[in-house]
Amino acid sequence: MKNEIITERDLGLEIIEGKETEFYSKDNNNMTIRYGARGIVEGKDGKIAVIYKKNKNEYKLPSGGVDKGEDFKEAFKRECVEEIGCIIENVEYLFDIEEDHINDNFKQISKVYISKVKEKLESNNLTEQEKEEGLEYLWLDKKEALEKMKECIENLKGSKYDNVYRTKFVVGRDIRIVEKVMEEKKDKMDGIYMEKLTEDFSKSLFCNITDITQDYSEIGIDIFIENDLIKEIPIIKTLVNIFKIGKNIRDKNLLKQTLIFMQELKKNNIEEEKLKKYKDEIENDRKKREEELERVLWLLNSFIDKEKSIMLSRFFKEYVRQTITWDEFCEYSEIINRLFIQDIKILREIYLKEFRDTTNINDIYRVERLNSLGIISLSFKSLSNETINGVFKSRQDSFLELNSNGKKMMEIIM
Repeated sequence: MKNEIITERDLGLEIIEGKETEFYSKDNNNMTIRYGARGIVEGKDGKIAVIYKKNKNEYKLPSGGVDKGEDFKEAFKRECVEEIGCIIENVEYLFDIEEDHINDNFKQISKVYISKVKEKLESNNLTEQEKEEGLEYLWLDKKEALEKMKECIENLKGSKYDNVYRTKFVVGRDIRIVEKVMEEKKDKMDGIYMEKLTEDFSKSLFCNITDITQDYSEIGIDIFIENDLIKEIPIIKTLVNIFKIGKNIRDKNLLKQTLIFMQELKKNNIEEEKLKKYKDEIENDRKKREEELERVLWLLNSFIDKEKSIMLSRFFKEYVRQTITWDEFCEYSEIINRLFIQDIKILREIYLKEFRDTTNINDIYRVERLNSLGIISLSFKSLSNETINGVFKSRQDSFLELNSNGKKMMEIIM
């Protein structure tokens, strides 16, 4: 992970005029520098250890200073025994975090670790300061720990050992640590999920389930996730399991949009020969499978309107049929992604030649949006010529028409 630096600016604190120049000056020989070790300690249930100093209303991670000549990792292990009464294992270095207290001409440099609990001891070994500050330790989910830290940073209290100014740095620093660890874990999980999803997606393209004609986009998600027939589709089964774990809106939307995509794909079946050819290609070429199916999944995840998932499915079907190339599919899928769903009506009218004259249109901005997608063109035609008081006047009206790219797109959509 990338190293981090936090200053007063990151905490919403003002920097005294002239202090920043002094702090970062090469001639600054009066700066105090301390070194620390801190980080995440995970229990067997995935919850993390959080230090709560009741008398300061402070939530923070296990941490402490590094003694002279002491190894950073060993210092972190020692602090975990002293503060939370735990012997830790699987200690992994993550990154350095630097606190630049510009106003105080003070710098703290810490190494950040993540670890697992090996053994919980009967008691911890608190200092007199920690006892006076009402120190206790809690086990919280990462999300809850982050919420507690963000809430307390605005309502901190000072003590005879630390003022609110310095404590704000402590909490702000630990917020940054928890956020980075959560982001890293999310990225890893997304990677794991995506690898699994693309694999299941490829299997789903070739499964024989055809009885998925009901419009599931219009019913509650809890109804169709219990449908055993639907869950026979590998990609749907995996997405249902992911949704049951997290139950967030993003997973729910991807589940719905993917089912809509699959429903459309099963209509007007792709020729067996073409389907088999594509199946062989993605089974034997992992890079191709990941590139193509990941793109489809990311697009489905970004869609809100079911019409876009239906359109995307139709273009993917044409790609498998080899009537369009992969580059063309990417181009059309990007147009679908950028297309305003309300503008599809105008596109259909242009395609069916029911809408051509733009002279009196009130929603000209919609025409301009469509024009920016590179699928329509404006042409001008002279409708009348006349001479008034010796002055020749010509009236021109603008007309809409699909260019070759737009015509091909609408042929597939329609």
